[in-house]
Amino acid sequence: MRKLGVWGMAVTLCLGLAASRGRAGDDKGESSSGWGLPRIFGPAPEPEAKKSDAAEEARRAAAEARARAERRQKRAAQAREDFLRRDAVCTCLMEFAIRNEDRELQKKVEELTERAWQVYLKRTSHLPTARLAQEAEGEDTPAGREKP
Repeated sequence: MRKLGVWGMAVTLCLGLAASRGRAGDDKGESSSGWGLPRIFGPAPEPEAKKSDAAEEARRAAAEARARAERRQKRAAQAREDFLRRDAVCTCLMEFAIRNEDRELQKKVEELTERAWQVYLKRTSHLPTARLAQEAEGEDTPAGREKP
């Protein structure tokens, strides 16, 4: 009689585990039919889920890279606009200094133009085209350069 009680308890325990696993699988959209060992001890890992996770991670990384590139382009465009605005002001000041024959103002305008160029180079130094332009030019002076 004692053996029958032990076996009865073991069967009840196995059925309880199987039923709890079956109920847990229902939330995930799995069917509750089938009493095989994979069903009792958990579903087999799905390789497709891993592939979709990897694909999702790749899409996320690509989106982040695009966002970084867009931010970099916006910063470069803003730096270019700032330089062009500063250069236009320096040009107007230089014209004024030449008209009035003011050598001191001309010297200050040249310094401001140089300073605007240095600021532009500093803000665009992260771009590969900026490095190529500096190497081709040979120096960081605004004399003889083409404005961006």
